[in-house]
Order: sequence, then structure tokens, then C-alpha cells
Amino acid sequence: MKTAAVVVTYNRLKYLQVCLNGLKNQTHAVDEIIVINNGSTDGTAEWLSNQSGLKTFSQGNVGGAGGFYTGMKIAYERGHDWIWIMDDDVFPAPTALENMLTTGIKARELNGKPLVTVPLRLFEDDSFADLPAFEWDLSRIFTLHNLGRKPLNLIYKDVSALPESMEVLDLPFEGPLIPREAIDKIGLPAKEFFIYGDDSDYSFRLRRAGFSMILVSSARFYRMIKPDPGPGIPNWKMKYFTRNTLWLGRLYGENWLVRHVRTLLWALRFLIPFTLKGRIFRDKLTFTGATLGVWDGLFSKLPRGESVSGDSASAKTEIV
Repeated sequence: MKTAAVVVTYNRLKYLQVCLNGLKNQTHAVDEIIVINNGSTDGTAEWLSNQSGLKTFSQGNVGGAGGFYTGMKIAYERGHDWIWIMDDDVFPAPTALENMLTTGIKARELNGKPLVTVPLRLFEDDSFADLPAFEWDLSRIFTLHNLGRKPLNLIYKDVSALPESMEVLDLPFEGPLIPREAIDKIGLPAKEFFIYGDDSDYSFRLRRAGFSMILVSSARFYRMIKPDPGPGIPNWKMKYFTRNTLWLGRLYGENWLVRHVRTLLWALRFLIPFTLKGRIFRDKLTFTGATLGVWDGLFSKLPRGESVSGDSASAKTEIV
């Protein structure tokens, strides 16, 4: 059973070095470490060229989604049975892979079907970085986008309260261990998302294909960057955040009203506050990003994902 770790990096060399060090010091050794460099300009490429024990691939800046698409495709084509994916600003505790593999392999032996295992993500002070969702509302029309997803943080207030393992409804691309069979069935991440929502999209596709996602509390991942408590989403990211939120509603709403009416209401919810607060004039870049995101989110072609052969994966994931 071969395992590859896939790390996507962009201009975070000092964090990448910590991440890779964590991967090299696992109690269950990683068979291969694959680094996807998305066009970094901070000396990452030069540093990687002098490292041993890594497989490094460079491409332009196609976002995290494009990076994971490339990395998972390469790992799959190189014959790995488990593909462990992550950003460059997290690092695993030494027993993370061992604990995730133990859970995944045990499930395969008991049920004949592998699980996708998800690590517990913490900040370096052992506080929750974020937890996967236990509920995601895809059926009601009148639910705001930030209230439709309910993370486990609402139930569990500290690490000691968590059970050893539990089923969750989504995963972040910060350490999940994905079995080869999942890629066989649903294909690769949809690179069109660029940033935001690509992991949610993949989670929905996994669930529709019958795969369970299990949070393993003893598999610890540490996030090195805490969220900026400042003004919120940078203006250049607003387009992707808005568009991708609407895409997810159109793709995975459980009825026609959610896929179309709720998505339209959410689009208005993005734009109306900007207008009422006068940001249309004093924050033109962010307003423009939100406007472009709404247009694309409502009217552009939906991403369908690809199989490893490059064909559309939509038939396999039964996207409606």
C-alpha cells in the first residue's frame, strides 16, 4: 500500500520547509512526497531544486484547486494507493499518517470499502483551527450562505471533548487521506474553482458516490497562519469567493428552488450590502470583484470535474 503526500505551494517558503519536515518525520513513512509549485517568486523553486527525496513539479499560478488537480493526478498516475493532500501552511504531527491509515485500512478490512480520513486541524496553541461540518443545509430556500454550513465547533468546545472518530460531511484540502478508489470513481478536483470551494465540491462528490469521510481526532494537523481579524476577504479574492459560493448552490441544491431561487437570493445578498454601505464608490475593487463573481456564479458554465483520463467526471458523480 503506497502513500504519496501532495503539497501545493505558492510563495510560502518558510512554511513549506516546516510542512515538509513534518512529512519526513512521520512514524509511518510516506513513500513519496510530491510538491506542486504554483509559480512561486520567493525563492521556492531554487530551494526545491537543491532538496533530495522530493518529486517537484512546477506550473503557473492556477490556484490551490489547479495545484491539487495536478498533484493528485500525478500521484494517481505514479500508482499510489493513498494520496495525502495539503496546503503549504500546515504541518502534521508525527503520528498523523499512522493514525489516519489505521482507521482507513480497518474500514477497508471490515466493510470492503475504504474511507476518506480527515485530520483534526488545530492552531499551534491547540485551539481549533476549524472543524468539518455535521450539517449542511441544501434544502431550504431562506438560509444565508454563512448559516447553511454548521461546523462541529458548535458542538465541541475543546479537543478533549471530541470522540476518537466521527463521520463528517465535508473536508478541507488540509490533510485528508484519499484512497485511490475514490479517484477511480469521482475523478480529480475541479480546477476551475481556483480558490475557495474546491474542497467543498470534492466533498459533495465523494458523498454522492457513497464514500464516508471520517474525522480522526488523534491525527493532528497544525495550521501555521491564523486568520487576519482585519477587513475580511481581500478584494482580488472576492470574485472567486462569490462565484464559487453560487456555483456550489447551483450544483448541489437538493431541489429546483434551492438551485435557482436561493442562489439568486444569495447573489443579491452579496451585492446589496455593498451598495447600501456605499462601498460601490469607496471600495470599487471589492465591489467589482463581487459583481463579476455574481455574474459568473449565476450564468457561467458549471465545473464538472475530470476523471484521471481527462474526461468529464459529472456522470460518475451524478451532478444535477
